[in-house]
This record gives sequence, C-alpha cells and structure tokens, in this order.
Amino acid sequence: TNHDDRIVTARLLYVGFETAGQTSDILQPGAGLALGPNWYPEETSSGQHFRWVSTGAQIYLPVTSTPGDLQLDLEAGPGCAARCVVTIVGPKGKILLSVSPRGRETVTAPLAAFSGSSQAPVTLSLLTHGGGTKTPGDPRVLNFRVFGIAVQTRAAAAAAGHDIVLGGSGIQLRSGWYPPETYHGELFRWVDNDAIITVPPVTAKDGPLQLELEPGPGAGGQPLVIRVLDPAGRQVQAAEIHSREILKLFPPVSRSTVSYRLQVEGGGKRTSNDPRILNFRVFRAGFLRNFETPRAAAFPADAGITLGTGWYPLETFQGETFRWVNNDAAFMIRTRKPGAAKLALELEPGPGMGGKPLLLKIFDAAGRQVQSVTAGKRQTVELYLPAAPGKSVAFRFHVDGGGRATPGDPRILNFRVFKMRLR
Repeated sequence: TNHDDRIVTARLLYVGFETAGQTSDILQPGAGLALGPNWYPEETSSGQHFRWVSTGAQIYLPVTSTPGDLQLDLEAGPGCAARCVVTIVGPKGKILLSVSPRGRETVTAPLAAFSGSSQAPVTLSLLTHGGGTKTPGDPRVLNFRVFGIAVQTRAAAAAAGHDIVLGGSGIQLRSGWYPPETYHGELFRWVDNDAIITVPPVTAKDGPLQLELEPGPGAGGQPLVIRVLDPAGRQVQAAEIHSREILKLFPPVSRSTVSYRLQVEGGGKRTSNDPRILNFRVFRAGFLRNFETPRAAAFPADAGITLGTGWYPLETFQGETFRWVNNDAAFMIRTRKPGAAKLALELEPGPGMGGKPLLLKIFDAAGRQVQSVTAGKRQTVELYLPAAPGKSVAFRFHVDGGGRATPGDPRILNFRVFKMRLR
C-alpha cells in the first residue's frame, strides 16, 4: 500500500472456539435462548448492544409447552441499501416470518407450531434475500443488525399489554415502527416515516380504524400531515395533526387483509439526545368496536359527561386522580331536562401558567364563547352551559396564556381537572 511497506494477505478479526450456543447481551435473560453460528461479534455503539448479520445466523430455541412469540429488535444496515427481505425459517424450511425492514423495528414470529414438538432445541435461521452491498472500510456484509431477542408468551403478552394494538382488533404492525416504549406510565411507539399497518378484513360494522397519536420533536412544533396510502401507493385518506388526538381512518370495506402506509409530510428534525427521527408517536390502535370509549377514560365524573380529545391520560398521585390539560380539551354533556346545565368543575392551575392565575374560556361547537372563569389556586368553579334534552352538546376548554415548559416533562401542563359534576 502507499503508506505501509508490509505485505498483507488477510486481516484476522477474531480467534476463538465456537460452542454449541453462545450467550449474549442481545438475548433475553432466563429465556433459555442461545445463538448459533453466523453471527458477527457483539458490538456496542452509543450505549446500544447489537450484532451484525449477513445471512444464515441461527438461534437455538428451547423446547416449551407454552405457546409464545419470538420477538427481534432489528434494523436494516448498509448491506441492504437496495432493500432486502429477512426471513425467519424453522425446521423443515417452515417460514415463520418475512419482513423488509426500512429502519429499526420489532418484529414478531409465532412459535406455537414448535411448542413441545420435540425434546431437542429448535433451530431457527435468519436468511437474507437481496442485500450484499459492501461497506467502505469494512470487509463484512452488514445486511442487518439485531439489538434484542426475546420470547414473549401469549399469556404474558396479554397481561402486560405489551404493545399499542388493542386486543381483538386483528391489526398488525409491520415495518417502520420503533420498538414499544413506556414513559410516565404510558405505552407508545415512535415513528419516523412510512410505518406499515396491516388491517384485517373490514366490514361496515367495524366502524373507523382509530389511532391515538401525537406529533413529536421531529415536527419542530409544527402540525404534521399524515397521508394513508394503499398497497398501490394511492392515497385513501389524509389528516393534519396539531396535538395529541384520535385520528379516525375509514379504510374501504374489504374481504382480505390489506396493508396501509402512514406517510408523513413535514417533520424530519433531529433530536439532540436521540439518533432517531421522532415525527410522531402512537399510543393506541384499534377499531371503534374495541377502542376504549371516551367515557371509560374519564376521571370520576357524573353520567352525562363524555371526554373528547385534548386530555392527557389519567394519572394518580398521592392518592388523587386527575387529568392534565394543555389547551382546547373537548367534552360533551347530555341532560334530560331543558334549560342550562350546571357543571361543577374542580381544577387547579399548573406549571404551564408560570405562577399566573388561570383564565379559562368555554366555547361551544360553533366556536362561540359561552362563559369564562378564573382560578388562582385549586378550587371548584360552576359553569352554566346551554343544553338540549336528550342530546349531546359539545364544548371545549380554552386557556389564554400559559404554555410554559416543565423541566423533565415534555408536556405543557396548563391546568388539571380533578372532578366534573353535572347538576
């Protein structure tokens, strides 16, 4: 070479014995899993542990009598620059799963077919179709890397509520989703772009497909437009997302399973302490028939009150239950008698107000202000709202001022509500 007078025939990367199965930081502790051949050595970068794979990497799965799923946290690498397909193959060539990863995601392969099927460990192979692009400065082919391997039993999954898809919906998350995360007791998945969601056969009785989502730091504080594309790339719906809300999608009635792509317009901004692009996150996904109803999500409140969008999740702290609000929290009231409805509201200004009193305005569905109240501390205020007997009437709480950030909490906490009583 130009700067080295040695004669180099090869470069030795690793010397060691290959055992029947290797333990690794990427394996779930206590699950009995082991790695077989064809894994590159374990690496650590930015605090993340992983192993690169070209193709043919094997996993040894212990015999179990409990059906479960194999979960792999993986990410496409430079070897898959032109897209490739990763297939998980079991004994006798049985294909458990084929995915085409675009970014980091958690994929799930069912293991029920191998429960108690033999007395020996089951060997699974991770095969790559396509890929093979060389990486400058690295003799290896880095098609994809695996950050974690785990086995999740069906019973444990149901008890833990380990993902954002609601039970009984039949919805599946494919490529483009970051792994599930929990923060402040809430479960969600972040998305950069082009997240794939597979919807089972849809009938008119299913109602809309609902996603509870929220723009992230990738949006830079601006609204996001989310377009829903069918397998042919045709747009079937689009919506602009300003804050945490429930997005209702109306997929065409179909007798077969269909995959849709959630494409983001806008976003793409980097986050200082996270290498990912966090354009938006999804908290729940399901059909109207199995989605948590707004009433069931309320804090203690009288019958006749229904919460809409704009409320943060229910919290309990020091024995008290409440919901925080940034702005424009929606609700509906339903009365039996004519005349104005008297609503007692127990509330308190939050850190978003910066120590100033809360000025809360109440608007009807047409955007007309029907009342305003002030609160400098925790107190109960009384609202007199127009009502229509036997019908639900919509209103929203609007805050003038506020908006201050709270250290250690990404939300804007302008005020919180402890109780709503309809008298």
